[in-house]
Amino acid sequence: AGDAVSDISPIGGIDGDMKPGMNAAVFRAAACALELHERIDSFVAWEGADGSQPMTLSLHVGVGCGQATMLHLGTERCEFVASGPALLQSALAEPLAESRQTCVSAQAWAVLESHAAGWAIPGTEGFDMEDGAGGGAYMILTRLDADPNDAVGDVRVSPGRGGGAHNVAQRGQGGAVGSALGLDAQARGTGTHSASGSFRASGSFRGRSSASSASSRAAASSSSAPPSVASEHIAPYMRRYVPLAITLKADAGRDGTSEMRHVSILFIALKGLKLSADGDADVPAAQARGEDALRRVRAEVSRREGQVNKMLVDDKGTVLLCVFGLPPRPHADDALRSVQTAMALANEMDAAEGDGSSDTGGLGLTAYIGVATGRVFCGVVGSKERREFTTMGDTVNIAARLMGAAKQGGAARV
Repeated sequence: AGDAVSDISPIGGIDGDMKPGMNAAVFRAAACALELHERIDSFVAWEGADGSQPMTLSLHVGVGCGQATMLHLGTERCEFVASGPALLQSALAEPLAESRQTCVSAQAWAVLESHAAGWAIPGTEGFDMEDGAGGGAYMILTRLDADPNDAVGDVRVSPGRGGGAHNVAQRGQGGAVGSALGLDAQARGTGTHSASGSFRASGSFRGRSSASSASSRAAASSSSAPPSVASEHIAPYMRRYVPLAITLKADAGRDGTSEMRHVSILFIALKGLKLSADGDADVPAAQARGEDALRRVRAEVSRREGQVNKMLVDDKGTVLLCVFGLPPRPHADDALRSVQTAMALANEMDAAEGDGSSDTGGLGLTAYIGVATGRVFCGVVGSKERREFTTMGDTVNIAARLMGAAKQGGAARV
């Protein structure tokens, strides 16, 4: 969540033979993490003209592997949500790593250990297991020495230029794919998403899924049709994934999709909502649970003219970020509207005994909600290959921390 970036890499047997196997996918994720440290750590983001201390960036990375469930939730407005053990591992690993470190889950380390060096984090044995037992420790990765002739597929790992990091000298066709939210005049509202690799960056980095985990919307080009034809066909569907604040400006031919705005933020954690499936037969049930939860949250938020900005699964569980004050409907009383919505959602989700049997139609979930109001960045981040509309700033961080504080109370709290 927040300023993190996630990426997911499918493995062979899911989308065809061009995808790497599990071992190759995990090695790629780890090699990518180390090279990111080499390229990005200590990057000078800002340097004052008066000779003041420059601002540098660094990241910490989490890598996991295993099963992942990909859901497309909603109808007129849609969210792409990834969940499952691979995502959980990477989400737990990322905060365990300090700046300039990569933390690898026990499952991913089992793949890497014969060609890697690292040290175990005390107290992490089996902490991603439901019963708290049976798993190995999470590891801080310090070196990756892969033999090019091993079963790493087309990945070649060679010594890096410094700090013990190693980099990928050659990548095959299974490399990470970016996805575009095309909002220019030719491909307004288009874009694709789906998968590759697994990592969280921007101060964190996540691991792989369905082989390795992290969440990223990656690009899918289908067919050999000319781009203009494909864009025209896909655009109506992809618009459902693009926030209203962006589509309205794009339709009006306006630039300047980023700005500083005074908004109210809701961070909502839903305890008890399982969006991962144990097998293909369980996917419809996971889909139904996700649809029901998203529908209820969106109904309350829309009732007071706010917007659901994103829905995701991370180390905090299933989380929704909602914003009051975005175009086209900002209000002078958005702070009041956000608190009213939070209270209504807490009551809506808090059903008796957690079994969904509430007379008021509750879901059997517990909602923990943080609310904050202030001036934040609202706009598009990314590149031509992949963009996302988001909100960033101290107010967003405060709302997330208040949500975490509410969870310590043990009951539905705002």
